[in-house]
Amino acid sequence: MLARDGGLIPIDSPDWRRLDSSKLDPVWSLVQATIDRTNPTAAGKEEKVRGIMETKIHDRFKTWRAKLRKLYYVPLENSEQRKHCNDARAEEHDGSEPDRLSFENLEVKVRERGEEVTTEVRNRIYAEVMGPEKRNQVRGFGLGVGWANVPGIITEQRGISREVKYLREAYEAQKQATATAEEKMTSMMHEANEKAEKTKK
Repeated sequence: MLARDGGLIPIDSPDWRRLDSSKLDPVWSLVQATIDRTNPTAAGKEEKVRGIMETKIHDRFKTWRAKLRKLYYVPLENSEQRKHCNDARAEEHDGSEPDRLSFENLEVKVRERGEEVTTEVRNRIYAEVMGPEKRNQVRGFGLGVGWANVPGIITEQRGISREVKYLREAYEAQKQATATAEEKMTSMMHEANEKAEKTKK
């Protein structure tokens, strides 16, 4: 519903990749109002929720704009302009789509070299056929699943930047777990003190 609201995200918005994140602040305000702040599991997760919200809004917005285009856009027939594309995402290819056979053929080659087909090898084959995972998303796992959630995948970020990202995410997860444990301990101590006071009385 929010993705379809032209007052929040106009359908003539430029390339989503160039959209200033602050433009989504009004949308985020509406989403924030639905978060139950009394739930301890929701504490400290707003940044992650915002990331998932932006990914889902982008997905729904693209679907909505494609539907409107299909219903109302009338292309110019036989126009030379239709042959030109200024979008850097448009790449020339031979028209063939990757299929199951592509993966199986590469697995056979690995076995012929005497190697075992492990999960790591399959991830390498997948990246070779489909390309590396991009934008901190993992194909086949749905929205909201990031690189850190699926170990062993091949991503577009390599080397130290990727390791730092994983370490940062692991640190944040540990920090959240510690905070939750401390909150639980404080609650238990409070309950124990209340019971002791009642017993005294």
